[in-house]
Amino acid sequence: MTKKWIMLASAFLFTTAFLTGAARFAAEDAPISISEVMKEAMKGGLNKKVASGEASAEEKDRLLVLFKGLAENEPPEGDLESWKAKTEALVNAAEAAVKGADDAPAMLKSAANCKACHDAHRP
Repeated sequence: MTKKWIMLASAFLFTTAFLTGAARFAAEDAPISISEVMKEAMKGGLNKKVASGEASAEEKDRLLVLFKGLAENEPPEGDLESWKAKTEALVNAAEAAVKGADDAPAMLKSAANCKACHDAHRP
């Protein structure tokens, strides 16, 4: 009876570990969701903080990761070329901020035009 319980517990633990690892692997492959980017970068104020020059190096890196993730998504609505142009501008601006370019704040303010993007791509 004890061997049976040990085998059952081992099988349960193996299955749980496997499924957890598979879910984590799938989540790492999926692009960062548009909603997550909007919540953290825009509504959360990270973009504004980086554009103002008050962000740490880690925060600048995080903004770049978020904008690169945004660019990997398909637009929920509208033209794909427009989406690519708008997200590429965000990525370029975040890269400039990471590098410490003097024009990075102006690039971020220009690229992060919420109304232009929402009018073209928000359902």
